[in-house]
Amino acid sequence: MITPLDRRRMLKATGLTLVGASLGGCLAGGQGGSSSDDSPADVTVAVGTGGGLKFDPENVEVTAGTTVAWEWKGNNHNIVVENQPTDADWNGTPGPATEIYNQGYRYTYTFDVPGTYDYYCNPHRAAGMVGCVTVTKGTEGKGGSETTQKGTEK
Repeated sequence: MITPLDRRRMLKATGLTLVGASLGGCLAGGQGGSSSDDSPADVTVAVGTGGGLKFDPENVEVTAGTTVAWEWKGNNHNIVVENQPTDADWNGTPGPATEIYNQGYRYTYTFDVPGTYDYYCNPHRAAGMVGCVTVTKGTEGKGGSETTQKGTEK
C-alpha cells in the first residue's frame, strides 16, 4: 500500500525528472553566434524570440525559389527536418540533431521543391517548438542551397 508520504515523494521525484528532461536542452552548451551572415533572404523566421520556445512565424508559405532565413533570438536551439518532399534535400542546421546554436546565429535555405517541410527544435520539441514551410510552385528546380554563419564557439 502506498502511503500519502510515499505518493508525495513519487510525485516530487517524477516532477523533478520531467523538469530536468525539459531543461536539458536549455542547459547544454551551444554554438555562439554572429550576425555577420549577410546572405539575402526573402522571409525571416525568429528562433526563440524573447527567450521563448517557438519559431516566429511558426508556419511560412513561400513560392519555389524563395530563401528563408532563421535568426536566433535565444539560445540553445536548432532546426531538425522531420518531413519534406521526396525530391528535396534540406538537412536543417549543420551537424547532428544534438548540435545547438545561440543568439546571433543565422541560417538560410532556398526552397526549390514544392511541398511541405516540417521541422522542429530538437531540445524543445516536447515543448511544442515546431515549424512548417509550405512551398508552392514558382521557379521550379531541384534540391536547394543553404548558407550558414556559425560564429564563434562559447
